[in-house]
Amino acid sequence: MTVRFLAQRSLQLDDFFLIFACICLTGAIAIVQWGISVIYQMAQLSLEPPKPDSPTDLFRLIGRYQKIIFAFVTLSWAAIFAAKFSYLFFFRHLIHRIRPLVIYWRVVITFTIMAAILSMLQNLIACILVDSQACGFSSSSADSTLTDAAVKCGQGFGFTRALRTGICMMTLDVVTDLMSRDLLPDQCFDG
Repeated sequence: MTVRFLAQRSLQLDDFFLIFACICLTGAIAIVQWGISVIYQMAQLSLEPPKPDSPTDLFRLIGRYQKIIFAFVTLSWAAIFAAKFSYLFFFRHLIHRIRPLVIYWRVVITFTIMAAILSMLQNLIACILVDSQACGFSSSSADSTLTDAAVKCGQGFGFTRALRTGICMMTLDVVTDLMSRDLLPDQCFDG
């Protein structure tokens, strides 16, 4: 990217996607570093069950943990898919005269956009939107509603639903990788 900028004095769309991926990845790492104490506290709670004298603090901790994880997962998926879009737009320039590949590229880009949206909304789909109380139909405040949803998401059926959603998103990630790979001739992958 630096060589292209120095040689051409301009950046292409694929370069901007790569820059965006770097920003998202940096943000995800920063969020985890900022919230590492909460993550360690949750790990400690899994080893030693909490005392029943402070459930409010426990619910706040769970809510903070879920917010950190939600932000981390969203930014991580954004970085992954921004890198995919960088790859796809880079190869768009190479295949722009081969009509069957252009049509296939459009199918891949459409599928990748849908997968990216679903992946970035993974926690929202798994933990918040499915629960009617978490959608704001409760009379409690929004912060306590999100905390209630976070608690429900981390245990029992909520945890199973979140795990299944995560597996589906990883499967979509692999499928989009395989679809993107087919844009290149097989000779590029021979050893």
